[in-house]
Amino acid sequence: MVFPKKIKIGGLTYKIVFCEIDDAFGDTDFTKGVIRIDKNQKEEQKIATLLHEILHCLNSQLSEETTEFLAQGIYQVLIHNKFIKLPKNKEVTNKRIRNKKVDIPTAHEPAPASE
Repeated sequence: MVFPKKIKIGGLTYKIVFCEIDDAFGDTDFTKGVIRIDKNQKEEQKIATLLHEILHCLNSQLSEETTEFLAQGIYQVLIHNKFIKLPKNKEVTNKRIRNKKVDIPTAHEPAPASE
């Protein structure tokens, strides 16, 4: 997937930067208008992390749990309906949300090893 260099969210433009981040998969600097994504993540993890950060930009009052739940759900819809296509050699890990098995990575938790 080709990521944009900038993204407009709620009337503001945010620069998307891929760099090394020691303590998170991604973060947003609202004053500088910068979304940082850890460049060492797998492709599908970068997508999930970007969605997570976009949700923070849309509503910074959401809890981390709600933000993560929504990011995972949106990711699942985009992947399963082929809005986003991963390379054929990429595998999406299995996670459980509300006792239903869905194929999604989480933005704030490393994906478990494939079985």
